[in-house]
Amino acid sequence: MLTITSYFGFLLAALT
Repeated sequence: MLTITSYFGFLLAALT
């Protein structure tokens, strides 16, 4: 689940 959280955070940063 750590990988998903990291990926989600990266996606959020890319969106902003």
